[in-house]
Amino acid sequence: MEHTSYDLHDVQLAVMAAECVGITSIVRTPGFDPAFILRLLDMGVQGIQVPHVSSAETARRAVQAVRDPPLGERGMAADSRAAEYGWIGAGYTNCAPTPEARLLQSMRTQAAGARKLLG
Repeated sequence: MEHTSYDLHDVQLAVMAAECVGITSIVRTPGFDPAFILRLLDMGVQGIQVPHVSSAETARRAVQAVRDPPLGERGMAADSRAAEYGWIGAGYTNCAPTPEARLLQSMRTQAAGARKLLG
């Protein structure tokens, strides 16, 4: 969504189209916002790209935002698209991609930020 005019409705339509033809949906967020990432995952997005990650702490928080408890802090809603609007119910995390299969890519384009991430 960064660098585009897409809103969440546009993203959802693209995710549904991708699913119909077997393409993995990946969305680049405008920045790091755990609540926004949750909304994307709940609509069925399979991969998240988080730009402008400038610290190891932000990278850790991004990982926690996409992982289910106890490994992360992602919440769940039984009536979301990812839960097939209640058909699967709160147990949809058993049917969703495992945390290891869910894609998270953090992006840092400046050398100083990369050095901070590496320690």
